[in-house]
Order: sequence, then C-alpha cells, then structure tokens
Amino acid sequence: MRFKVLLHTIYRKLYIYTIQKTVTHENSDQVTVTQNPSKKTVASGQSVTITCETSLDVGNWCSSKYCLSWYLKKTGDAPKLLIYQGHIRYSSIPSRFSGNGSDKKFQLVINGAQNEDSGDYYCFGDLGGHRFTQSTTDAVRGMVKQIFYRKIQVSVDWKIKSIQKQFISNSTKN
Repeated sequence: MRFKVLLHTIYRKLYIYTIQKTVTHENSDQVTVTQNPSKKTVASGQSVTITCETSLDVGNWCSSKYCLSWYLKKTGDAPKLLIYQGHIRYSSIPSRFSGNGSDKKFQLVINGAQNEDSGDYYCFGDLGGHRFTQSTTDAVRGMVKQIFYRKIQVSVDWKIKSIQKQFISNSTKN
C-alpha cells in the first residue's frame, strides 16, 4: 500500500511538473505568424501564392503530420485540410494545390484558381505545446485577423474573365 501511495505521489508531481513546464514553454517561445498578402482577388484561371512566415524555425520541430498545414474554410463549412507537413497534398485535393517551404517560410500555391477555391485560407502549425495559425482570405480576397493566427480570404472572380472575353469578342467584330 505504501508503494502505491508513493508511486501515485511521484506520478502526480511528475504530471504537475509536466503541465508547468509546458505552460512555461508556450509562454516563453510563442510563435508569431505573418501572412502575405492579407487580401487578394484573382480572375478564374490565374495562379495565386500565399506565404506564411513564422517567428520560430518550425521546420525543425515537425513531429506530427500536422506540424504545418494549410486549410480552406468556407462560410458554413468546417475547415478542409489541403496540405500537411508543409508540402503533402491531402487525399482528394486537386493537383492545382501545392505547398512548399521550410524553416520559417512556407507557401501555398494554387495554379489555375477556380471559383470554388474562394474562401479563407489558414496556415496552421502544431508543434506539440505550440499551436499557431495564420489565415489568408484571398479571392484566391483577404482580411487579417490575429488570435495567434492570421487569415487571408481568397476570392476567385469569374466575372473578370467573362467580361474580358466579351470585350475581346466585341472588339474583333468592329
């Protein structure tokens, strides 16, 4: 019985120490994130690059597949995982989405953006005790919001391309 009490006491102290250590670690080394651009609108078919920069070298901290991920959030829907480990495309995600980067700078590239790509894009990191996100609302258009993350909104404007086609068509008739 004494052994059980002693073991329980040691376990409890170790658990409390671990919690205190984690909290201290999070407070001393917070990860700050900057997102560029903060807002973007593109015509359907154009390419878009969204950059996520962190204050710490998160590339060396990756211990899970979600250490640096990119998500797309549309109004009324849950966030959708696009890219994980900085560069791996999640299953069923179209090949026009790609990720790259390392250390402190990561990018999400959308080659030939489609109307359905409009939404809020989040750069999300999970470094064990550290969690950070960045969101870019980019018409693939954007709003910056900081709560340990930033967001960029992306809007793909099909009307721009449609109007351009109409203008070219009318110009050739004259």
